[in-house]
Amino acid sequence: MSVLRKTWVFPLVLLFVFNILQQNLCAQNRYFYSDQFHYLFPFPDADEINPATQLIIKHKTAFAQTPDETLVRVMAGDESSVSGKIRLMENNHTLIFIPDKPFGRGDRITIHVEPLPCIDGRFSEELSYSFTVKNAVTEVNENDSEENFGHEFPTKPKHSAPASYGNIILPEGYPFYEIGLSTIPTPDQYYFQASQVGRFFQLITDNKGVPYFYRETPSRCLDFKVNKNGFITYFDASLGHYAELDSAYRFQRVYKASPGLETDNHELVVMPNGNYWTIGKEYIMTDMSQYVECGSPNATVLHFVIEEKDPTGVVLWQWRTYDHFNVMDGDTNQVNFCGSVVNFCHINSIAHDEWGNVILSSRRMNEVTKISKSTGNILWRLGGLQNQFSLVGDPLNGFTDQHMAREDVPGEITIFDNGNYHNPPHSRGVKYLIDTVSMTATYLTGYDDNDPVIVTNPMGSMQQLPNGNVVLGWTQNAQGMSLTEYDPDGTKVLEMHQSDDATLRSYRSFKFPWKTTFFYPENDSVDFGNQVIAGSVATQTVNIVNPNNQEIEVTGSYFNNQIFGLQTDLPFSIPANSASQVTFTFHPLFDGEYSGFGYLMSQTDSTGIALRVDFEGSTLQSGLTTNEDFSLGFYPNPFSHVLHLTRRTAQPGQIRIVDSKGMEIQVFQFNSQTDFEIDTRDWKAGVYVIEYQSGNHSGYYKLIKQ
Repeated sequence: MSVLRKTWVFPLVLLFVFNILQQNLCAQNRYFYSDQFHYLFPFPDADEINPATQLIIKHKTAFAQTPDETLVRVMAGDESSVSGKIRLMENNHTLIFIPDKPFGRGDRITIHVEPLPCIDGRFSEELSYSFTVKNAVTEVNENDSEENFGHEFPTKPKHSAPASYGNIILPEGYPFYEIGLSTIPTPDQYYFQASQVGRFFQLITDNKGVPYFYRETPSRCLDFKVNKNGFITYFDASLGHYAELDSAYRFQRVYKASPGLETDNHELVVMPNGNYWTIGKEYIMTDMSQYVECGSPNATVLHFVIEEKDPTGVVLWQWRTYDHFNVMDGDTNQVNFCGSVVNFCHINSIAHDEWGNVILSSRRMNEVTKISKSTGNILWRLGGLQNQFSLVGDPLNGFTDQHMAREDVPGEITIFDNGNYHNPPHSRGVKYLIDTVSMTATYLTGYDDNDPVIVTNPMGSMQQLPNGNVVLGWTQNAQGMSLTEYDPDGTKVLEMHQSDDATLRSYRSFKFPWKTTFFYPENDSVDFGNQVIAGSVATQTVNIVNPNNQEIEVTGSYFNNQIFGLQTDLPFSIPANSASQVTFTFHPLFDGEYSGFGYLMSQTDSTGIALRVDFEGSTLQSGLTTNEDFSLGFYPNPFSHVLHLTRRTAQPGQIRIVDSKGMEIQVFQFNSQTDFEIDTRDWKAGVYVIEYQSGNHSGYYKLIKQ
């Protein structure tokens, strides 16, 4: 990556230069009109405007009241009045004109706004300008190659028979994957993914890969996640728009780009107040021969439109690549400038910083761009031909064909670097510290400690969790990796990968806290108390509530700790708008304190929905006891990194190791083997118990990890 920027010596000079640069950029920004009218769309003399455009006028000082049509006049090219509705939005700082019908194609539209009273007792300045509506009707079914993947690597075979977790039987075609490394991933949260090959499923799974929710869909779903408003959203490829589900997985509403735009499938952001952000596609006829000798004089260039709307669909903010990006900023490795259709930009993510400014990722420009929410001005450009930053300390010297740029921590940009144009190709998550005074992007962390190196061509994602952990979605790659979770230092804590039977390939992979209300326990947790005798069975009854107007049948269960279980026979039904009593069991084999959780799942032919119940309980005599059976020896005790086990018999048997809460750590089946060496470096410090069974010999052994 080349950087053509002079290095200045004095910080004050640097700050002065940056301020001048920002002022110049603001002066060149087409959406900025004056200090008071800081944003206009369409702007004066704009062209190629969508006929369905709503007019947006933002004023620094709030208007006092909604003006009538005599004060805000919109006229067509023949000087006839354009009828429409006038609204004041955003605490009266934004004036919106919504035409009753689309503007005429090719028409010249004039706007005249008389001085309007403001809340400070003053009047706004008079405003008058014109713009030109798009004339050509361009409809192109542009084949976005990264969405139509599956051709580079063969589709993995489907399972020939259903598999299960506990008593949860999964349907044929379920997209299986395997959990590899798993140490201490973020607890009590779920992975959100949607399979993109074979049969299509939406999936919510826990740290062990057990499904909390699944649903087979008729077509591909992308960007399946919990949005900022707390609801699940996803792009439905068959319908060409986004859908929203509540916590009971019921459909709520549709999100789409404005009329005249094609809704892009890469990103939807729904804010807590209900405002939402979409990416729209528009196609503009362009003479590409003015840029490249081989260019078509009648080429169609794909441009993108970023929109913010209120919950009712009123457009509050709009930003077009046509107004700000040069088509030749595209990467020649990724863009065919000689083709009939030119996709030079390929925006694939929207994000916001803490001040509401907009962050875009443009894959085919190798660029991340920050835009002022107030003025529409480009604040800075990182990467690509228009890069404004010097890179510091990055071993790969930048990123290429990237996805999902975010600024979750002020000043820190995270990016999923597909890296197909590194030499050699190298995919990773990467984090930079952005300094807009020195104009440096300093490499902080790379999440890519894979052997062999993973190379993800299409799609991919990087999510930073509130605890600092990072989740990378690898999507599709020859190495068969689906997802990795890292701790803040970049150490892996979980790997999810494909095997010969795995078919899970998701556009993005996320992790969120989530709880269903489709059905639920009256109490989320069950405490069996501390008076249970080791070896006995205790029970607790819980009411499971069905708030729906239809009966629910519970078909399966799963418990992460087999000390807890279900006494109620499966399947059982819960009447509509009612509750049923369900009995859970606690069966400690030895003294100690225990915790765990369980799922109850309701299933149909295509859908499985689970609820979660947490459990805890302890025995009458707290603490672990040692069984004096000397058929098994172990050393050292306490141990640190390696534990040695020696048997005095060659009979077949089993060794099971659990922690102090009864969670299974490892199980060994053996025939004649008498000596074992166990690597315990990944074990947490604490008390462990060996449960030993061989012929007439059995026992429990207490061990301590230092």
